[in-house]
Amino acid sequence: MPVCETYGLDFIPLVSPATSPERAARIAEGCGGFVYCITVRGVTGVRSSLPPELAAELEAARRACRLPVAAGFGISTPEMAKEVSAHADAVVVGSAMVGTLLDRGADEAVALISAIAAGLR
Repeated sequence: MPVCETYGLDFIPLVSPATSPERAARIAEGCGGFVYCITVRGVTGVRSSLPPELAAELEAARRACRLPVAAGFGISTPEMAKEVSAHADAVVVGSAMVGTLLDRGADEAVALISAIAAGLR
């Protein structure tokens, strides 16, 4: 993406669970950084579980794209992050962190991120 290159930025594409491997490869062409794989269908937000087909979808995205794969949307616990990390290069926990920050404060948000990071080690 030329405008990103002008400013030294990577264009990060999103790939959904409905994206075919062929389309994912086309989306990733000309992009940099990583491919952000959406882990759930529907809107973002905390979930109590991840879809059973997620591992296969992440592996298909990894095979289709030349970029590292980050996975996010719906990941809210250390256990979920660990499960996703087996199939992705990065795990995004944005909604869980922001929700915890707003509902319970900064100390609890830091504790959540610390627990997730510890679970990934």
